[in-house]
Amino acid sequence: MWQLLNSGFVAALATLIAASVAWFIFVREKILRRRDAARIILQEIRQIESTFDEFRKHGSGKKYDRTLMSNGWKRYIHLFAGTLTSDELDAVTDLYKLAEYYDDTVQRGQTVEFNLHQTRLEKTMDGEEQKTWQMTVPWLPMFMDVLSIYRPIYHSEIGAKFKQIARTKF
Repeated sequence: MWQLLNSGFVAALATLIAASVAWFIFVREKILRRRDAARIILQEIRQIESTFDEFRKHGSGKKYDRTLMSNGWKRYIHLFAGTLTSDELDAVTDLYKLAEYYDDTVQRGQTVEFNLHQTRLEKTMDGEEQKTWQMTVPWLPMFMDVLSIYRPIYHSEIGAKFKQIARTKF
């Protein structure tokens, strides 16, 4: 019995068990990190698409906020290189680039004073003249052109892949 305990077999077995536990922890942490990254990216995609939809609905009559507080895609793209095709990676990258462009444009647009144009209406319902003021945002037409190339992702096949990864349990 003492001979078996003093042999290299026990040391090898202990090393194998320790290595297996370390490997399990490493793989588990990698899966959980990927899951958490998918959840963050899904949230950001939903926020971006919500902002763009609001922009389409309300145009220049709404206060504009930033779409991205942080760019999770830049931080986590490497975690999805094996799951998403190159076209899907490009689609998500393009959406984030469009969001960054939107944020930059809004920031630049807010530093420029809005142009006020005075317009006179001939007659109102009462037959009286009335002055109206129309406020235009200088960067609005430029961004509307860019927004025309926007492809929603959240409810697409790409979004389904992210949702599947985000549901991973371990």
